[in-house]
Amino acid sequence: MADPRAKKRLTTRSTNNESKRFVPVKRPERLVKQLHRLLEAKSTRKIEAILIRLHPADIATILPIMRMAEARQLLKDLFRLRKGAATLRELPGSFVDEVLDGSDPVMIAEFARRLEPDDAADILQELDEEPLREVLQILDIDEVRELNALMAYPEDSVGAIMNPSFVALPMTATVDQAISRIRAEGDRLKRIHDLYTVDELNCLTATVNMHSLLLAAGETPLADLVDKNVLSIQTDAPEDEAADIIQKYDLLALPVVSSDGVLVGIITVDDIIDMMEEAATEEMYNMAALDEDDRIFSSPLRSVALRLPWLSLNLFTAIAAAFTVGLFETTISKVVALAAMMPIVAGMGGNAGTQTLTIVIRALALGELRPVNARQAIVKEVTVGFTNGIVIGLMAGLVCWLWKGEWWLGLLLGVSLILNLCMAAIGAATIPLILRRMKLDPALGSSIFLTTLTDIFGFFTFLGLASWLIPYFGIS
Repeated sequence: MADPRAKKRLTTRSTNNESKRFVPVKRPERLVKQLHRLLEAKSTRKIEAILIRLHPADIATILPIMRMAEARQLLKDLFRLRKGAATLRELPGSFVDEVLDGSDPVMIAEFARRLEPDDAADILQELDEEPLREVLQILDIDEVRELNALMAYPEDSVGAIMNPSFVALPMTATVDQAISRIRAEGDRLKRIHDLYTVDELNCLTATVNMHSLLLAAGETPLADLVDKNVLSIQTDAPEDEAADIIQKYDLLALPVVSSDGVLVGIITVDDIIDMMEEAATEEMYNMAALDEDDRIFSSPLRSVALRLPWLSLNLFTAIAAAFTVGLFETTISKVVALAAMMPIVAGMGGNAGTQTLTIVIRALALGELRPVNARQAIVKEVTVGFTNGIVIGLMAGLVCWLWKGEWWLGLLLGVSLILNLCMAAIGAATIPLILRRMKLDPALGSSIFLTTLTDIFGFFTFLGLASWLIPYFGIS
């Protein structure tokens, strides 16, 4: 399966990066301009001199804000400097897809070889079917088998983000044997947090702390050093469950087992940090009904295609709110001041609902809000909404009375605000729960549905009450 041409086509330059001190990037925009000028001048050596001194994480902050053609050229330079793989690991997945588009499959295959298997699988999953097939044809059979196994796990599962590289030995092994094994696996293992012990069926039995291993005498059996109270997680568990365990118990690594207890990989704390960062970005995008693939320097056509569907939905919800107002045209024509008050009712409902919505979605993400305590949370938020509604309603009603000189207008505005803030709390607390029940992301489009609810309910309540009150004040 390996491409015999691959060895000839790989041209990497030894840079002795380890001996150089990285220079932190304090002004990325200035560096981008400098690299832009050097790329136009085709000053390859000067570009490489700059890239050598930069940490991959800093390079990853620069590439997404450059022109895509320039970012792809820098990636080729990074490949020659043997820093491309480490940089790819730091890039957001949606940008990896774009920057690798049209790249040499041999280069991508070499990136995969230089990365840990879980990171390589993440990058390869961003490729389209044909480029992925070409890359897999270049890799060795064992590498392909390992990567396919990782890519076969469901997205957002523990198996999809685990690292299959670890050291496991029977309890009968000695400290010397364990250290020899670690040395032998040195090229395969990028980092080692713990040593694991397994039985004859390769089932996880215990863990050995590396500190204890290094301090023990060489002839000491591992059985004297193990901790049998080992935490583990199954491959099909959701990744946020692994994050909860690592965070709760302050772990550096968490062993992953199959359904029958066989040790198949580990999840490290850096994987969890990356996962949480991606989850936060996804949540932020979903709150605004945006697709994660929509980046600041995505092509205009791509951004339009990603944003237009949700904007179209928003248009229809706005029309629904306008239709509600249209039902009360006669009432508005009798008291023109109502038109000035309507945005206050709708706007305050939307703002209060957004506060509750943010708290609820965050609680769902952290596992604090579950079906068992959902009722308690809804009651609490409605209580807060009602209390805030009374305070805001009194203030707004007083201002309206002093402004327009009509006490009934102040009463109308105050009561409408109380009702709409209560409805905003109910909607913001239940919409994410309903979406979660439907197996959808709670943050996805919640703000659009909530805004529609508060607008329509606010307008209907305010204008409906006005239609009912106007005859009592002799207005015709």
